[in-house]
Amino acid sequence: MSLSLFLAIAITLCLGQQTSYSDYSMVRFFGINETDVFSFYDASLDVWATNKLEGWADVMIHKDLLSNYLKQYPQNQIVLENVQTEIDRHLEENRLASEAAVGQPYAFTFFPTNTQVNDWLTKTETDYAGTVKRVDLGVSNGGVAIRGLNLGTNPSAPLFFIHCTIHAREWISTTTCCYIIEQLLTVDTNLLQYYNWVIVPVLNVDGYIFSHTTTRLWRKNRQANSGSTCVGTDLNRNFQVGWGGPGADTNPCGETYRGTGAFSGTETQRERDYIDRNWSGNFAVYVDIHAYGGYFMSPWGYTTSLPDSYDLMNELMVPAVAAIRAINGRSYYYGSVANTIYQASGGSNDWSYGEYGVIPSFALECAGTNFTPPTSMIEPVAREVWAGIKYVALNS
Repeated sequence: MSLSLFLAIAITLCLGQQTSYSDYSMVRFFGINETDVFSFYDASLDVWATNKLEGWADVMIHKDLLSNYLKQYPQNQIVLENVQTEIDRHLEENRLASEAAVGQPYAFTFFPTNTQVNDWLTKTETDYAGTVKRVDLGVSNGGVAIRGLNLGTNPSAPLFFIHCTIHAREWISTTTCCYIIEQLLTVDTNLLQYYNWVIVPVLNVDGYIFSHTTTRLWRKNRQANSGSTCVGTDLNRNFQVGWGGPGADTNPCGETYRGTGAFSGTETQRERDYIDRNWSGNFAVYVDIHAYGGYFMSPWGYTTSLPDSYDLMNELMVPAVAAIRAINGRSYYYGSVANTIYQASGGSNDWSYGEYGVIPSFALECAGTNFTPPTSMIEPVAREVWAGIKYVALNS
């Protein structure tokens, strides 16, 4: 890669101008190992998804680099010839769905903005007063409130913590968290007696807003990096346990930039401090919901070694993915993070397990084939993810 091309790509991805992806394709490479995945990151490519079990990786590549990578990795499939064309379709479909829902209760028919999420949280708190309490983790690096809800009927019940949208572009995780809130309040109300459910639909609020207004595929938060024009920390490489290990970038321009230290990201600090203040010693289950690919994963992410409690968590994962499959027939992969996708150090569920001993601590990836799923997938994906989590809730 020429230096000028590298700088052009880095500036585009880092500065977050009104980004067009018309010069990019998304390719699935087969016969890929973890060394190949890390080489993609080292080349400043945007790796969308990986599967260590099956040996593939989805990678977004600029047109000037495409032919070289297709030759280097001849087992490939061009999934999206023009990424911008897919984004345009996705955004127009979402606009129409949002307009059609004006004046109606949020019914999981479109991908909402952060303001719409917060308006829905406020309405839900009002509608279910006595069962629902507002949760404020604090404000983001950009000064935006990080909000959630605490649902429960037993004040002494342990914490079941779920957050979504730690990565800004994973919009279907946002709607999945909202769907879980709705199900707990309208269908699976029996579960409210067993746990204090704290659900945060958007942890990375600054990045999520930016992905709606400016750069659809933005991943990181929006925190400035001293000495670099590139913005943002990958919040799911910023937790303390295993911080700085394999699968986390030291380059602020990298999509998996780990930050200057554990909890250097404002939003990871907020989550840690909220749990320490309110739930330390009464913490039962932790779930981090991502997209995409369809995975149900335990610690560890920072090492391929299995945690001491892996068998206990595996005993939940196997029937949980069976419960998922029973909804729409989709099979989710399962195992530890490092053995299922790739090593990823500084992840949230490594922290909840390693720091607090929370068994189980899971990271989920919603099903899908890219970051811009059709709105028709919102409810089916949420239903299947909830089926897996509900099994965990009933059997933990």
